Amino acid sequence: MKTNSSLLSRMRHSASELLNYRASLARIRFQEGESQVSESTDQGLLRRRLRASAMVLLTAKMAITVRLLALSGSPDLMDGVIFFALISASIWLCSPRNVSVIWLRAIESVMFLGVSLHLGIHLHEELRHYATFQTTTAEENTWAAVSFVTAVKDQIIATFGIMMIYGMFIPNTARRAALMVFLMAITPGVVIGQYESSVAAIATFRIEHIGSAGLFSGNLLALAVGAGCAIYGTAIMNRWRSRALEAEQLGQYRLREKIGSGGMGDVYLAEHRLLKRLCAVKLIRGELSEDPVILKRFQREVQTTATLTHWNTVQVFDYGQMTDGTFFYVMEHLHGKNLKQTVTEFGPMPEDRVVFVLRQICNALREAAARELVHRDIKPSNVFLAHVGERFDVVKLLDFGLVRPLTSATDPDLSVVNDIKGSPRYMCPEQAQGISPDLRGDLYSLGAVAYFLLTGRPPFDIENPLKLVVAHATQTPPAFTEIGADVSPELTAVVMKCLAKQPADRFQSPDEMLDAMASLPQAESWSWRQAETWWKAHFSDHVHKSESSEDDTAMMGANSSNDEALDETMVSAPRWHGPHSGR
Repeated sequence: MKTNSSLLSRMRHSASELLNYRASLARIRFQEGESQVSESTDQGLLRRRLRASAMVLLTAKMAITVRLLALSGSPDLMDGVIFFALISASIWLCSPRNVSVIWLRAIESVMFLGVSLHLGIHLHEELRHYATFQTTTAEENTWAAVSFVTAVKDQIIATFGIMMIYGMFIPNTARRAALMVFLMAITPGVVIGQYESSVAAIATFRIEHIGSAGLFSGNLLALAVGAGCAIYGTAIMNRWRSRALEAEQLGQYRLREKIGSGGMGDVYLAEHRLLKRLCAVKLIRGELSEDPVILKRFQREVQTTATLTHWNTVQVFDYGQMTDGTFFYVMEHLHGKNLKQTVTEFGPMPEDRVVFVLRQICNALREAAARELVHRDIKPSNVFLAHVGERFDVVKLLDFGLVRPLTSATDPDLSVVNDIKGSPRYMCPEQAQGISPDLRGDLYSLGAVAYFLLTGRPPFDIENPLKLVVAHATQTPPAFTEIGADVSPELTAVVMKCLAKQPADRFQSPDEMLDAMASLPQAESWSWRQAETWWKAHFSDHVHKSESSEDDTAMMGANSSNDEALDETMVSAPRWHGPHSGR
């Protein structure tokens, strides 16, 4: 049974993807053209539930039709009409067009009341047939009576099922659900009452063949009970949904959608309910919320980031804890893309732009160094190019989840012996050996980021994580000329000094690196004006959306591929002890 259910689930998912082939241009907010209207959460939910209801009704109708064909052998024209209507509704609800709530409610009414009316008409035809059937023997009389009762019972069961489907699937208020369920419930009663009073043969048949005077009243009572259950179920579902929505309210913030993931939690787009200001909310993952070490690290990330005020560091607005114990903090909502996404999409950057970006990162690290903080996870996906205050290529340093004060190197709560922390492609040699780095470790990682920006690849293009860690600890990165990259000698010297194996051979502070870059020929070549021109040519959609405070922010996108996994932050891995460790 479980296998069949899984197979049906996969088939349904595949069919949905086939019909909704423009899923990448989905109807949800922040991914639509300006000519489209945003689909609200209620619209999206109602659309999905109607689509599921149409598929359930279609499946049920197919089963009933197969049964009738097996019994009677003759197809019914109305069955074909119902099939066509349900299939058309399913396809239309899967299309990428935005459908208003009024139209969705109209589809809901036509779909459920239409099926209910069809069942009522079918009942009428059966009752009229059995009422006019002439019986000559006791066996025929018994068969006619049983068939008559069966037709009524089938209608009751079918109507009961439709009401249950409506109550379980369709999001609604109790009042509107009561109206719809009432209309579905009275269909059998209207049919029976109408033809019992107008066709004397039915009354005669009931008197002659059915001794129980309470046949119809009993069935109608059963329908009333079913209707009450459907209405009550709708009210309960609506209450649960309201509570779920309330759970998404983090104080003054309303969650909208997930936009990324970090080392310890997920990031959601949110809106301040009073200020109507968009922001990003980071929640610690549920499975980590009971780990005191993780919670302390999360709290340290918030407190550390909040102390940093440089405009090249992401700003933290708020911090709190939900009623269920989930921790969260609120940071500024950024418009743009991170360095990894930018280089992947547009290729390596020109030298002058790389220097422009590196100087901003150094400025952010300069403030962190002044507070004796080490980021320990500098990588392209943690550096965001943003459009802020009508300036473009504004760098924002993200994700301080592995940050550590220099004075906490022996903190027993946050230090784990023989652990590696960082991202394999960009970690410094000290991290590769399980040693806590100082600010010079961040400058090594910054050099690895510069290497990536200039060449489109990390310093060591190795797929095996352990070999990658060993390479950072023992090998010199390939020279730019070896991989066919044309980089000036002056900038090459800056990058390679960052990538020195020994901390003493690197720049000793962000200020020292800033001084070195200030003397480069490319130091002043890239300007804010050039950045604006580039953005309008390549990121025009982000520019327009930023002006309207709506954007598809991609802050820390996760990917399950092996290549992406090497860019992900590791917080625990076997430490490499050096070439003479006997391993």
